[in-house]
Amino acid sequence: MVSGGYEDDRDFGDVIVYTGHGGRDPNTGEQIKDQVLKDSGNAALVKSMVVDMPIRVVRGAAGSSKYSPKTGYSYDGLFRVTDAWIKVREDGFKVWQYLLKKTVDDVAGEVLVADSNSRELQKIYDCSCQICGQQMLAFGHVKFAMIQYIRPLGFPHDGLEGIENALCLCSNHRDLFRYGTLIIEDDFTVVDQIDGEELGVLTVKHEINVSNLQYHRERYQVQHDEPPL
Repeated sequence: MVSGGYEDDRDFGDVIVYTGHGGRDPNTGEQIKDQVLKDSGNAALVKSMVVDMPIRVVRGAAGSSKYSPKTGYSYDGLFRVTDAWIKVREDGFKVWQYLLKKTVDDVAGEVLVADSNSRELQKIYDCSCQICGQQMLAFGHVKFAMIQYIRPLGFPHDGLEGIENALCLCSNHRDLFRYGTLIIEDDFTVVDQIDGEELGVLTVKHEINVSNLQYHRERYQVQHDEPPL
């Protein structure tokens, strides 16, 4: 429900930045601790994103957006959760945020990888994953790889489309990096967040903007003591 619960929320109609659940004083409503992913509401939104399952958006009159109803509640259709990240509020507490895009028209689609960047990186790495070295083959003959931007494109992350903000990965490591299971240190060491294990060093044959790696860690690095859901 989008009802103005957090000043960190942003409602643009077909695109919503929604702040998650937890960490508030039940009496005053003030944030008194970090939100955690194991909260049922936060976990549900992440699972919706991973399995690409739309969610129903209901707006309440308490919202500050022009899209909020004057009274009561309004059902405003199906939205997809297309991104999730951690934000540090001005009061120092961490909250989960989600990017919701309406399923109608192209507004719900993810930003596509630019063809020129994809072709260039696949050529540089011969379609081999920079993490594991695997080379994927379609129908057993056609080489291909997944191109993943380090700092996501578009609102609210504003990553750039150049190859210095992109990796050439197999589909498995693409998703593990995209959803924050894997992070990459400034020295290109690949770390599994589940147990803190170092998985080796990223193969690097093109210039990578390290500030994008730092941005990814800040937004997607979670506490090691949070158990799998």
